[in-house]
Amino acid sequence: MRGRRVEAGLSADLRYIARMSWSSLSEMRPPMGPITRLIMVASVGLYVGQTLLQLAGVDFLTSLFGLSVAGIQQHHVWNVFTYMFLHGSPVHLLVNMLMLYSLGSVLERELG
Repeated sequence: MRGRRVEAGLSADLRYIARMSWSSLSEMRPPMGPITRLIMVASVGLYVGQTLLQLAGVDFLTSLFGLSVAGIQQHHVWNVFTYMFLHGSPVHLLVNMLMLYSLGSVLERELG
């Protein structure tokens, strides 16, 4: 009875979502491609390494791989490609990984 009261107050879309089974949700999830998985593993690994180094008082990853005017002036051309693997907080990493998972899987499937 309690479930019916809660369901009665929901919009039609939310009632539909509430009735969906977890198996149908997993069927809707796009499969993760190998490149997306590689980028995610590299990003998480570098974030863990960056965090451990910062806790140890060493912070050369940000200055060496982060995008900055000083780095470009010193001809660190790799900064244009490596800055995307550095993250400032766990929330920053989580949001980026969710977006990468959502978009990367679709792009890999469409572009090959």
